[in-house]
Amino acid sequence: MPVLSLLILLPLLAIPVLWLSSRATTHWYIGLSATVINFSLSMLLLSGFHPGETGMQWIEQVRWLGALGSHYVLGVDGISVLFIPLTSLLFVLRLVSLGRQPRGQIAALLLLESVLIGAFSAIDLILFFLFWELMLVPSWILIALYGSGHQRRETATRYCVYMLAASAPLLLGFALLAGKGSLRTFHLSALAGTPVDPTVQGAAFFLLLIGFGAKAPLFLLHSWLRPVVCQGPTGVAVVMVGLKLGVFGMMRILIPLLPHAAEQYAPLVIGLALVGVVYGSVVAYSLGDLKSVMAATTLSHVGLIVVGLFAADRQGLEGALLQTLNLGLTAGGLMFLAAAVHHRSGSLDVSALGGLATRMPRLTGLFVFFAMASIGLPGTSGFPAELLILLGAFQTHSVLGSLALTSVVLSAASILRFVALAFFGRPREDSAWMPDISPREMLVVITLAILVIGVGLYPNAVLRVARASLIDAHRLNERQRIVERVPHR
Repeated sequence: MPVLSLLILLPLLAIPVLWLSSRATTHWYIGLSATVINFSLSMLLLSGFHPGETGMQWIEQVRWLGALGSHYVLGVDGISVLFIPLTSLLFVLRLVSLGRQPRGQIAALLLLESVLIGAFSAIDLILFFLFWELMLVPSWILIALYGSGHQRRETATRYCVYMLAASAPLLLGFALLAGKGSLRTFHLSALAGTPVDPTVQGAAFFLLLIGFGAKAPLFLLHSWLRPVVCQGPTGVAVVMVGLKLGVFGMMRILIPLLPHAAEQYAPLVIGLALVGVVYGSVVAYSLGDLKSVMAATTLSHVGLIVVGLFAADRQGLEGALLQTLNLGLTAGGLMFLAAAVHHRSGSLDVSALGGLATRMPRLTGLFVFFAMASIGLPGTSGFPAELLILLGAFQTHSVLGSLALTSVVLSAASILRFVALAFFGRPREDSAWMPDISPREMLVVITLAILVIGVGLYPNAVLRVARASLIDAHRLNERQRIVERVPHR
């Protein structure tokens, strides 16, 4: 059964069905049904995956652009198979939290889910790039038409222009990799087994780093993040903050295909990442708006993930994977709760809040839980993730580990400051009564909280699925380095 193709097509097929009815409730049921079925298929995909085996599984292949060496090829390994259920779950929860909404917004969310799953499952680089670019269509619609800020249209346009500009070097890097190999192919697995000349690796590495770094975002390429998170709706914020397609690209494409360059330029990338961690933490500490704080701390979290990726250590790689998944769970929970606060108070500015714990104790407790999980509270998914990254950093160099540890402390301080001011600060005298979290909202965040605790207490359930793929990529890197160091005759 072509499960991956079904996961991509089902949300697309639900979009025209939305226009067969004029009732808002029916639109919501159609959208929710499509996302629930997709989540069920993603769990079928995960349950049928064999963790001990390396390489791609659930492969689907159809001849496509044969003249270019590109084909419609889908598949998952131990890394990508984890992102697809996470994506499907977040869209289910987003639809649950929405209630009655315009069918245009539901259609855009379904389209966004489809292209994200396509990007996570594409093995062919041209197909991956196609899904990568198609993300801009629903992103613009959601930000420009359904955003909450006064400058949402301008923000949506600037974001799309920015991403289109960053996509040009990404496509050029893919073409460079495919054109220099003897196979003339865009197939990821074939390219991974083909040695690339070190001079070509350097150029391709920076081209791909710009493309993936802009989406992650990496420091110096992050200017779009705060406006999009602040001006866009919660659904976009959850995707931009929680689902790190740019980090996935570095983890699954950049480092495995270009190991020599990744090793050579690791100090530069790690330096940028650490600056981003410190910068994001300092900026977040000075901000007073919750979405702005979330955007700044996201830059810090991405920086820490990149440190783990380029530390050239297995513990760092496993920690980076866990932290990427943890970001989807904790940032998703925080964004859903931020939407609940905004719906009740009309603002996310700390000056307009204060003392929320006395008015919304259950919501406050959940927000504190996710905030603590995001900074690595033991027993939550953030703890093993940050611990593994720090261990990997210390294994590489004690100075790097010390800097990474300092950045984690700074990031924690910025989040705890906002929680203290907004939820436990002095209540405003003119503040009105606000209802606590509703059962529907409780269902959404409790689902994420259970997963946060589950991964925190038993991270090996996740690592067991991904470990073989991570080790395979690491061993492949070693083989390629040996080949590259053999003198050419």
